[in-house]
Amino acid sequence: NIAGVGGGLYEIEGGVFDSRIAYNRSDFATGSGNGGAGIWGVDGPIERCVVEFNDVRTVAPFYPYGGGIAFARGPVRYNIIRRNVGTRGGGIYAASGVVEYNLITGNHAWVGGGAYGGGQSP
Repeated sequence: NIAGVGGGLYEIEGGVFDSRIAYNRSDFATGSGNGGAGIWGVDGPIERCVVEFNDVRTVAPFYPYGGGIAFARGPVRYNIIRRNVGTRGGGIYAASGVVEYNLITGNHAWVGGGAYGGGQSP
């Protein structure tokens, strides 16, 4: 899947459970791309998911966010978040809920390969 924002999932009001979100792209060249290649904006929990191989593409001077997950507003728990690419927060960008019990590995970004900004510690 390819979109300017939220290549896989975009603005989910509930939660995301037991899912694989993979091989999605947020591409700034498509218009007003702003990141969240795998998931952009979830109000509820993200739990027991595999979020992998998602990619944010951009052109300077724009800096879209979060290859795997961007702007998660609920808890992010029990996930595998791996091999995502973003400019800020390769795995997670700006999670405002608690982020706990995840495997976050092999993500790449200019700043914050695993995670960048937001989040709470239990």
